[in-house]
Formats: sequence, C-alpha cells, structure tokens
Amino acid sequence: MKFKHRLFLWAFLLTFSLIALYHKDRIQIILGIREDVEGKLLHQKAPELEGLQWINPIHSGITLNDLKGKVVLIEFWSYTCGNATNTLPVVKKWDETYRDQGLVIIGIHTPEGELEGILEDLSSAVKNLGISYPVAADNDYRCWTAYGTQYWPTLYLIDQEGVVKYVKVGEGGYWKTERMIKRLLKG
Repeated sequence: MKFKHRLFLWAFLLTFSLIALYHKDRIQIILGIREDVEGKLLHQKAPELEGLQWINPIHSGITLNDLKGKVVLIEFWSYTCGNATNTLPVVKKWDETYRDQGLVIIGIHTPEGELEGILEDLSSAVKNLGISYPVAADNDYRCWTAYGTQYWPTLYLIDQEGVVKYVKVGEGGYWKTERMIKRLLKG
C-alpha cells in the first residue's frame, strides 16, 4: 500500500475513533447497550401525587394508583421558564400521538417564583398554551421534593407497575424520551 493511502487510512480511523468516543453514550443507547437515565428514583416506585391543586377539575384527585396499567409521563415545568415552555410542543405531540395507546401525561407546575403560584394565572397559561392533559400546581413543592427534582423541565417516565424507568432533565434528547415511551407502551 502506498504511503498516501496508509496515511489516509490512519487519518480516517483516527477521525472515526474520535467521533465514536465523543458520541459513545449515544451509540450505546442506539445499540441498546444502556439507557439514558439519571435520578435517584430510577427503578423505584414513583412517589404518589400529593399536595397538588388540579387546574383541570375533571382530573382532580387523580393518583398514580388509579393509573396502574398505563404508562405515565410526569412533567415538572414552569410557565415562565423558557426551557420548560420549549418542551411543551413535543410533550403535547406525544399526548396526541400516544394517549390512545395508554400514555397519560401529567404536567406538574412548580413555580420558580412567588408570582407563579397564582392559580388563575396558571389556569390562563394552560389554556393559552393549549395544554389538554392534566395539570396540577405544586406550589408547596411537595411533589417536587418527593421526586428529588432540581431543574425545570424534568420528565419522569413511569411504567405500568408504577416504577420510574426514565428521567430526563432539560431540553433536547426528545428522540430518547420518545423511544422509551414506545418501549414502555409495548410492555
């Protein structure tokens, strides 16, 4: 083999190796070697939904025990947080796409500041944002604390048995979350 060809081959292999190293997490997830999860609740029973004020009266008093047999996505969000509102179009699309297949989405609004705790303002925001899935206010941070949440937005996927199977903090990586939704819906 000529020197130029060997040099090209070495350059190609080095570049490929660096790319693979940089994206090793993504590659492992795609290949199913590991799942992208974080959070102390992973593989534990999800805490019950307590201390909430439901914005959609029809959903008042809903519990995770009521939802056994369903896949549940709990979304901790705040209507003034840019990162949280940026996720809403995707979460609403998942609701539309997977609701009839057994996905239940629950938005838990935990205020970043005191003014966000006004229920009338939250109710208006839910209406203006076109959110049709159940939304509850967690003004006392009871659920936020029970789940160990630290950032807006945080998504928790809970399987049909009530066990947390996936946690996603922040924006992006929507394909990973959707992949896990599909996997859990298959049972």
